[in-house]
Amino acid sequence: MIIPEGNKWVSMIKVQPNHFILWNEYTGEAHHRDRMSSDINLQLSKIKQDVSKKAQRRILQAIDWFLLLAKPKQAENLQTNKLFTYRLAMATLTLPCEQIHDDRYIKHNMLSAVFDRLRKEHNVHNYIWKAEKQYNGSIHFHIILDQFIHYFELNRIWNIILKHHGYIDQYRNNMLEFHKDGFRVRKELLKQWPLDQQKKAYNKGMKENWQNPISSTDIHSLKKIKKVRAYVAKYLTKNPDKSKYFGIKMLTFKKKYNCKVVPDWYINEVNDYISKNLKVDGNYWYISRELSKCKMKSKPLDDISYKEISIIHDKFKDKIIECDRCTVYCLNIFELAKFKFNGILDHIKKFILTQREILFPPGTDRSYLLGLPIPFFDI
Repeated sequence: MIIPEGNKWVSMIKVQPNHFILWNEYTGEAHHRDRMSSDINLQLSKIKQDVSKKAQRRILQAIDWFLLLAKPKQAENLQTNKLFTYRLAMATLTLPCEQIHDDRYIKHNMLSAVFDRLRKEHNVHNYIWKAEKQYNGSIHFHIILDQFIHYFELNRIWNIILKHHGYIDQYRNNMLEFHKDGFRVRKELLKQWPLDQQKKAYNKGMKENWQNPISSTDIHSLKKIKKVRAYVAKYLTKNPDKSKYFGIKMLTFKKKYNCKVVPDWYINEVNDYISKNLKVDGNYWYISRELSKCKMKSKPLDDISYKEISIIHDKFKDKIIECDRCTVYCLNIFELAKFKFNGILDHIKKFILTQREILFPPGTDRSYLLGLPIPFFDI
């Protein structure tokens, strides 16, 4: 590449919790893309059915910060009455009956109401949510929280909101009609929902006059799950129900017509249905305000960091990924600390220290710095 005379290229570094990136940035006269290309990309982003690669990177980045900054907390297991330690929790909210309102209404009036209550009643301020359609076409939400809300409490909050918007009444009507002649087994659900559990749920529903659907909420702490980042990313960056719906339709067609290959016209028909009915209208993911501010800025590469990167190239070649316009070094901040790459670590250390002052003002419990032991910063 010929570099124009008088212009400069600067080596830049950007450190993230799980990796850091190095690239050469041109500081000369900027050349902008033509307006037509920008308009085309804008239109494509509006009709995407799945999470774009850019959105995936943004969500994964937020997950990395969330896992790093989440402070260890304790909650009580209601079954064993024992305390357990956790950092994050994952909740799922679904509708107990067919969807009555459009997606935008549910997000604006119902999901927002959930977070309003969680902020006021449980001090929840940091979260990530992702909306997707189930294979039946109804919207549901996966939520990552920095507080563990006991299942009964989350179910109570969600049911209050469902009732206010007519979903509990519709659910009750559906149950009364389905069981009008007494208990009726759901044969299609026997593999996931055994007969004895169905009877137990029926008796409970009758006792409560079908006012408290229990299958519309789920929450569990992310304390025992190995590779939490990959587990969370699975739910926040993909739409498994689309694949599930597609797989079910293909299998049903093969059984019905006793064939091994599904014709293209039927595949196109199913994909067309998915694009029209399993697409969330409007925003389908969101990162809370303070968490979204966790964005490291790039900085020019200093001499100390340059020397440390040379060592990484010699000793950690398997941690390096060469891309077209940058180089990715897959060392997280704990590995940088372990091998005393303090120059590179300094780029992110100052940022985290700033976040500490924002989220943990002087006078509060600072034995842990947003999930990181204080001695981590004494290296």
